[in-house]
Amino acid sequence: MATYEIHGPAMTGEGETARLALRATKSGFSWAAFLFAPLWLAARRLWLPLALYVAASAALVALANLAGLTAGGAFALALTASLFVGFEGRNWRRAALARRGAPVIDIVEAADAEEAVERYARRAFPAIETPPPSAARETWPAPRRSEPQVLGLFPEARKP
Repeated sequence: MATYEIHGPAMTGEGETARLALRATKSGFSWAAFLFAPLWLAARRLWLPLALYVAASAALVALANLAGLTAGGAFALALTASLFVGFEGRNWRRAALARRGAPVIDIVEAADAEEAVERYARRAFPAIETPPPSAARETWPAPRRSEPQVLGLFPEARKP
């Protein structure tokens, strides 16, 4: 099981509307951010880290050319930059969500993000207790019908 951080606004509302505002972000290393750093940053709308990544990449390429690094050295620099994004990308996303009005409100262990939101919602918004079926029947009696009710197209049901 992975650890997820639940982000959301202050829980003043109740029910489904408050639950829909919740987001879960996984903690730890992000393989997608490591492998596809600029695309991952753009997809998460992390514009400042994306701009810094592009600027740092351009600076590393210029330094590699000036220093006369081999292809292996340039690859090592690019790998280091991608590792940095893989380790720090989720922290940048967490900070961006907090700036947008959705700070971390809880930490949950779950198999995936959807289950993490469900676990938090069950704990934060307990289900409203429903009366037992016998009490519901006493309170709300079934309506009496004079005709038999049939679902479907049965011409025999309408015969006098």
